Amino acid sequence: MIRKFTSQIKVSSISDIKNTLPSWNIAHDASELSKTYRFQSYTDAWDFFHLVSKVAAQNKCPPSWSFSNLNVNVKFPPEEHQDLTLGQVRLAMFMDKAQEHIQSDRNFN
Repeated sequence: MIRKFTSQIKVSSISDIKNTLPSWNIAHDASELSKTYRFQSYTDAWDFFHLVSKVAAQNKCPPSWSFSNLNVNVKFPPEEHQDLTLGQVRLAMFMDKAQEHIQSDRNFN
């Protein structure tokens, strides 16, 4: 699971965030992270959502979600005028690993 952190991200660490999350869209001031995950089936998209939702709830850092066909759109922080936290960055890292796991599991079967 991810570690709980409530520290605010400093603007000086934007390059660290970009290096850590190269596939994510990062606002120029690091106020927002967003990404669209694409899946091969609704089952894969649901499995991803279900897995990440559990971890997000346990760590009290839920993202904003939206679904479109086989795409899952994710945004942090979930509401405007909230600060991005290290917990959310860590959850974003977890999401990338969760997608890899779900896709590799489906390819294995």
